[in-house]
Amino acid sequence: MERTHRHPAELPPRKVPASTMLPDVRGALARHKKKACLVFLLAMGTAAAAAAWLPRTYRSEGKLLVRLGRENATLDTTVSPGQEPVVALPMSRENEINSLVEVLRSRATVEKVVDALDPDAILGLPPSSRESVSAPSRRERAVLCVQQRLSVVPVRRSTIIDIICEGPSPQWAHAVVDKLIELYQAEHIRLSRPAGSLEFFAQQTARLREELFSREAELRDLKSATGITSPDDQRKALVDRISLLQAELAEAAAGVPVSQAKLEQLHSQLNALPENQVASSTAGHGNQATDLMREELYRLQLSREEAAAEYTDHHPVMQQIEQQLAAAQEIVDRQQPTRTQTTTITNPLYEDTRMSLLEEESTLVSLQAKATALQTQLADARGDLEVFNQDELRIVQVERDVELARANYRAYASSVERARVDHALAVQQMSNISVVQSATLESRPIRPQKALLLVCGLLSGLLGALGVALAADSLDRRFYTPEDVERGLDLSVLGSVPHVREGKLKLSGNGRP
Repeated sequence: MERTHRHPAELPPRKVPASTMLPDVRGALARHKKKACLVFLLAMGTAAAAAAWLPRTYRSEGKLLVRLGRENATLDTTVSPGQEPVVALPMSRENEINSLVEVLRSRATVEKVVDALDPDAILGLPPSSRESVSAPSRRERAVLCVQQRLSVVPVRRSTIIDIICEGPSPQWAHAVVDKLIELYQAEHIRLSRPAGSLEFFAQQTARLREELFSREAELRDLKSATGITSPDDQRKALVDRISLLQAELAEAAAGVPVSQAKLEQLHSQLNALPENQVASSTAGHGNQATDLMREELYRLQLSREEAAAEYTDHHPVMQQIEQQLAAAQEIVDRQQPTRTQTTTITNPLYEDTRMSLLEEESTLVSLQAKATALQTQLADARGDLEVFNQDELRIVQVERDVELARANYRAYASSVERARVDHALAVQQMSNISVVQSATLESRPIRPQKALLLVCGLLSGLLGALGVALAADSLDRRFYTPEDVERGLDLSVLGSVPHVREGKLKLSGNGRP
């Protein structure tokens, strides 16, 4: 049977069943071993070159301990007079640590480190190339270089700050970390100790002392002028006096209408009573007055008889005598020949009533005078209380000023002592920052890590070789085994001829294999 040979490129794409989708790793590596070896050698060569030629990086590490206590307390120079808490403490441990970390890695701190170490030394520029770059540019490049290589991180759940610097040499990294720790200790003291606090508090204390003396002298003079020595007792005495006067005035005012009513009653009783009353009466006594009038009548009759002998009836003398005689006769006619002798005395009830009336009038006058006097005294007492209240208010205000000045003076006097202690701490270079670990000088580089690079090169080479072999095998369209034919053409293989390379064929004499 004649076999037909087809070029591998002309074969249709293989149809791989779902159950045979897993690649033949061993066969793929065997078929594409050159490519896999090339990729493996490239990966290992790259790793070896990196381990041999990458620049060395060295690390220096320092640790700072932050103590939270009196050492990191700061004085507030903006304290208001009278405020006691002049010492400011951090809000929390975390805030304090974060603040220190920010200051450590701030640009200002890095610039001081660069200036102290020389930017040219940090950049490693040779003297010949320094003239091509300006000094500000070199300094800026040095600052950026240190910032990129410097790491300041707080250690979790502790008060330790870790300072790490990676540099091209152990001395370079050690110098940066050591200088940073040194400069920061002085900078921390400067930042935590406000300048001029001692002088400020001393001046304020002297000013408040003078103000206190002035206020105390004003209070003393005011008490001497007003006479108020014990305000509470004096106020109580004035209030008691006013209460007593009000009670007496009310009593007097209530007694006036009572007395007036009693006077009216006594007047009515006195008008109804007789002033005198008959003590005894005796009848049958001669009337001496009547007898005398009769004698006078007889004398006038005799005088008329004598005048009638000399004068006529119309003579004036006779007429005068007649008139006198008629008057005397009229009087005698009115007199009784006998009379009753009556003895009268003053009515005792009338006299008692009159005396009661006089006493009640005196009482009324006294009540009215007393009410008037009490009103005057009450007005004076109220005026005294008003003046006392005004004086007491002035004294209270001055006393409040004195107490405020005294409190301010005490607060600032205490602040002076604290400022003196704080100044002493600053002079002695004492702070809450302690160096737990100085800058280390490690001669062993941290990068590159040769073993790690070689292991990574080995793994990447193996994985790369395997990946290249599998990728190349998945793109290959040729059939290499009967199974490939059955899977690709969906046909049963009746027989197979082994593949023999062209150079290994042995020809017979007739030219056939």
